Amino acid sequence: MEYNFSFNYVAIVLYFLLLFFFSGKKRINLQIYTIYYVMLGSMLFSAIMDVILFQQIQSGTFQGMMIMDILAAVYILFQKIIFPICVMYLMGISNIDLTKNKKWRMGLEIPYFLLLGLVIASVWTGWVFDFDGRGMITAGSIPQIMQIYMAYYAVLTTLIFIRYRKTIGFGRITYILNCVAFIFCANMIQRIFPEQRIFFFIMALCVICMVYSVKRPDEEFDEANALYRDILLDEVALDYKTKSPFFILFIRIHDFKILTDSLGQDSVNEMLSDVVSFLTVFTRGTNVFRVDDNVLALKMKVMEEEQTENMIKAIAQRFKQAWRNGGMKAILSASYVKAKCPEDVPVYEDFVRLISVVGRKEGIIDHVYGADEIIGEDYEKDIIEAIKRGLEKDKFQVYYQPIFSTKEKRIVAAEALVRLNDDKLGFISPEIMVPLAEREGYILEIGKKVFTEVCRFFMEENLTAFGIEYIEVNLSVKQCMHHKLAENFLEIMKEYGLSSSQINFEITESSAMVSNAALISNINYFEENGVSLSLDDYGTGYSNVSYLYQMPFQILKIDKSILWSSETNQKADFTLRSIFNMTNKLGLHVVVEGVETEAQIVKLLKLGCDYFQGYYFSKPIPGKDYIRYLEEFQLPEVCDA
Repeated sequence: MEYNFSFNYVAIVLYFLLLFFFSGKKRINLQIYTIYYVMLGSMLFSAIMDVILFQQIQSGTFQGMMIMDILAAVYILFQKIIFPICVMYLMGISNIDLTKNKKWRMGLEIPYFLLLGLVIASVWTGWVFDFDGRGMITAGSIPQIMQIYMAYYAVLTTLIFIRYRKTIGFGRITYILNCVAFIFCANMIQRIFPEQRIFFFIMALCVICMVYSVKRPDEEFDEANALYRDILLDEVALDYKTKSPFFILFIRIHDFKILTDSLGQDSVNEMLSDVVSFLTVFTRGTNVFRVDDNVLALKMKVMEEEQTENMIKAIAQRFKQAWRNGGMKAILSASYVKAKCPEDVPVYEDFVRLISVVGRKEGIIDHVYGADEIIGEDYEKDIIEAIKRGLEKDKFQVYYQPIFSTKEKRIVAAEALVRLNDDKLGFISPEIMVPLAEREGYILEIGKKVFTEVCRFFMEENLTAFGIEYIEVNLSVKQCMHHKLAENFLEIMKEYGLSSSQINFEITESSAMVSNAALISNINYFEENGVSLSLDDYGTGYSNVSYLYQMPFQILKIDKSILWSSETNQKADFTLRSIFNMTNKLGLHVVVEGVETEAQIVKLLKLGCDYFQGYYFSKPIPGKDYIRYLEEFQLPEVCDA
């Protein structure tokens, strides 16, 4: 049979050109392009082997000799490796990282290695391939081997399409399926007209279309030859998911707007391209990402601290020299932000926040910042904005944590706690939000809103009917120092018809330490009008006994840290018992916070505790849930002693 190798020769030239084009265009260290290079290489060798094998079959020079079996085995192995490589390419555009996902990698490689063994064995057994009397290559004695092999990769491809259809996108899936159909048709034509060696030419055309229609280089790189931000985020998301540590260095170019206004965007991009080239060569092929107009990022493996410092110093030293700008040169000023992830940036959401902040950070030239400096500062700004939104849109909520009376053996009170669930930031911890609100001067407005809501809730829900005697409301230092606080709050109580006994104000130990005339005046005004006071968080500060007899507190709230420590620490246990002995002699009632176990309840009952507050009874809950809790409350057996 006379074979026509013209299509193969064209295919070989196309594969060489594609390899040359991509190896010389840009330095690429992405999985998808590594796979693409392997795909091109395997197809190139397959096309070459196709020419060599069928030229020998045509000439008949080595007919019947083992060399033909070896050539056929090599040809089949190169040809059939295209199947797993194509599936690997599909995994690449699906963002499946084969270096970190062992299951996908094993599922991809094992069938080919099994086929490898069977093909090598076929040189002697003829299981996978054989030669007929005319010297033509034919299917072996077990043709099902190849059928099962191809069916397996077809099923694997289908599974990837189904599972990662959103990542791949409908347009890409459609295009890939069209390519598969086209290749299938080419294979059928090759079978009908075996003398026309057309298959690898069709494959070359499909590969060219695939890389430009499915995953084009211009989708990855910007005008400065840096990779786009989304590529970095995809990589980092996978690293956090697989718990793979990495090091990130952000390089922030200063005065970027002035540069673009004076030199033009094209000139600045040319300079940045020079920077990217230097960074790529200096870090031996590390990918350079552009995460903002004025911010480049290097992502690499975690190094020793000394190596990291030396690398940053070398980069900073290079930035003191001029960068190329056409026929001119210009010096760029920069500052740096470094982070070991996830050590310095524990969660992916914080990493995204870090990226968004770096470009806005007005840093000091040549200074190296830690991630915590950047994230912490910006997060405070975001929370302050959330506080403002909460006040404007009335987003602050009041939660209630039940307080159990050991004497009455029922729920008699609750502590009112402020909560903020922001539309952008979600739930914001009060431990972070309240100190910022105090510092920025919003706590007075928040406190007034919270107290007004407590009074409304108490009367409108008729809490007295549920046996609720009072609600505890926290007062911050700033509130206590406001000279009209007590008068204003008593006016609100009067407006809603609450008696003085139905509210108890909690003042922290740190507030009690403040020597301020307004604070003393407010405390005295509350006392004169019959409003009870609690000393909150006792045991977390100096635990000064003088507050207990110098100020008119009726209730002492012991911080949960003392209770929890007393279970394992003898000194803490002695301290807890001493506090109870002291409060009994001073005639104070005691509330213990953080009660979570029956063992703690038994212990506190023996010490003569008056009130329990903690998760054993309930976490802080919204008002409606608190009402439901009161309706359904059942006395725990351990409390019925």
